[in-house]
Amino acid sequence: TARASVRIAVQGVRPAFLRLDAPARVGRARRVGLRIATNVAARLQVGRTRARVGRKARVVRVAVPRGSGPVTLRLVLRAGKRTLRESVTIPR
Repeated sequence: TARASVRIAVQGVRPAFLRLDAPARVGRARRVGLRIATNVAARLQVGRTRARVGRKARVVRVAVPRGSGPVTLRLVLRAGKRTLRESVTIPR
């Protein structure tokens, strides 16, 4: 009986947002909730906030900087060695 083996390399999937919902306005709130779902299990970083996200949508609460202008949140989604960077702007 003979046996053979072959080594294969599987490339990781680039993370993507399946759902990214932000509130219509921030107002005077100090934190906002973002509803997020991704195509693969990943780590989300928004400022100092870090959270694990996946295919099931969940709410991640993020601190909002003080000020009177629109709020721009920079989201970094990491899965394996792949990274996705995206910005969300919410009016006050």
